[in-house]
Amino acid sequence: MSYRIYVPCHDKVEVGYNGTLPTVADEEGWNGMIKVIALVYRKKGISNKQFLSYWLDKHGPLAVEHIPGVLHYTQNHPITSPGLEDDADGIVEMWFEDMDAYEDYMEWRDSEDAQVMRESEEKFLDDARTHRYVVDEHVFKKVGISGPVTRLG
Repeated sequence: MSYRIYVPCHDKVEVGYNGTLPTVADEEGWNGMIKVIALVYRKKGISNKQFLSYWLDKHGPLAVEHIPGVLHYTQNHPITSPGLEDDADGIVEMWFEDMDAYEDYMEWRDSEDAQVMRESEEKFLDDARTHRYVVDEHVFKKVGISGPVTRLG
């Protein structure tokens, strides 16, 4: 499990998911992590407080327990700020080791094994409004890496 970063001396190195520096990355053999970002929306009739509470206390633990191949799962709960309106009720981020792991996850979503997750989502999510994006993340700054501003990955 690794992803590319560029350190200030512009040497490419491979950084393990836990922040260690195991080996130098090979550009042609690099198979980077896949990140999925989803804008999520609550079902009609559910308050924002109910939505966020269920998502955090019930659905999040289920996701970590049941989703195969997920390396990192993050929920982003919007903070109300004067003058700003939120479009989505939340944003979820999930990382997978590679595209194969992500494709395995997508197949799993249609399987009987994912029924517990589908039942949970039906309780609080407006799936028709949810927008999912598979992205190639480009990091410009990361804690613990210093130097001139440069794209890290």
